[in-house]
Amino acid sequence: MAVKNLFGSGRRGGLVRSALAAGAATAVLMGGFGAFALWSSSIDLGSKATIASGSLTLARGAAGNGAWTLENPGGVASPTPINAISNFVISPGDVLAYKGLSFTGSVTGSDIEAELQLAGKNDNGNVLIDAAANGYIVVKFDVAGANSPGTVTLKGTGSTPVYLGGSAALQTVDVYIEFLSSTPPAVAQNLSSAIDFSKGLELVLQQI
Repeated sequence: MAVKNLFGSGRRGGLVRSALAAGAATAVLMGGFGAFALWSSSIDLGSKATIASGSLTLARGAAGNGAWTLENPGGVASPTPINAISNFVISPGDVLAYKGLSFTGSVTGSDIEAELQLAGKNDNGNVLIDAAANGYIVVKFDVAGANSPGTVTLKGTGSTPVYLGGSAALQTVDVYIEFLSSTPPAVAQNLSSAIDFSKGLELVLQQI
């Protein structure tokens, strides 16, 4: 009994057979019609962990803002309140103080270090002292009333927060602006913005 050639004969039949063979080969390489995979190999690095991120925080206390005083009015030791600091006209020998602002600060991390900084904001960015008064008007701050210009830093030790002052208790920051009495004659006079923090004064805990 003769078997009928379903693909036909001649060139056309050969083309049909070739196309079907190519399609079958592709299907085999693809693992059937539902999947496609390439070879790969891997090794276990032998380490499994979940790593947490730390934090850096600075927060105001609930007591509100501080208050400005003139620390040495006329050479007298008793401070005098300044009702409107923007109306005060400073001269050599004056020491202005901003006291009474409470806050907390902390860092958490195995390798984090931060520094407490004072920054004045104005229209020009972060310029606080007029160039003509630079070196003659000094701005400094202190935590807990020591009136020291020393650097205040925090260094993390791991997952437990490290606080300014050693505990989560509120700290007090005092800011001092001093126009040095040693300023030479005629230096830094008639400056409309000898000290400029017209957009605010900030205490910043900055990672270093």
